[in-house]
Amino acid sequence: MHTLAASLLVLAVLILSARGPLSEYWLSTWHWRFGIESFPSGTSHSPWLQFSFVRPKPSNATAATALERYIARESAGKRRWGFDSSTGRGWGHAPEPKLLGFGWDTVAHADWFGRARPDLRGVNMAWSSFGAPNWYWAILLSAYPLIRFGRIVRHGTVRWWRLSRTCCLSCGYDLRESPGVCRECGALRTGGPASS
Repeated sequence: MHTLAASLLVLAVLILSARGPLSEYWLSTWHWRFGIESFPSGTSHSPWLQFSFVRPKPSNATAATALERYIARESAGKRRWGFDSSTGRGWGHAPEPKLLGFGWDTVAHADWFGRARPDLRGVNMAWSSFGAPNWYWAILLSAYPLIRFGRIVRHGTVRWWRLSRTCCLSCGYDLRESPGVCRECGALRTGGPASS
């Protein structure tokens, strides 16, 4: 199950990297937004996939009170969670690569909410991002499925080799002299433990 989930994540990364314009997918509440943003070729870090966390950040107590009142008023009777996506936004923030190609930072947009709503003046927006080139994510997310696949192939190969040479499936001991039960580990010829 974990192998399938990791494989689907790799597939999602590859699909996102193949899309043309900037694409974003957001999970939102009234207090924060968590999103995946895909920057296509032609942008500063192309192609780039990042996870972003956006939240309001009041600059003072008055702004914090105004924000809580606004959330209480606007969220009454509405859904607590939401999902939205968009394509083709002309701007976006991608952090500069810092360590092994990965980049992260937090940018504060001053008075972001106050520009559109005077009653929310002083409420800034904090935009935290963590990203890397698309091929980094593909390698990172494909490591686990490849290791699991390698173990499955190795297990099957060892099993086939031991069966073809009349060896114990559990420990590899030669069973030509004792075809019923392994003298080394006590396992039956089928690979299960011997009954006492």
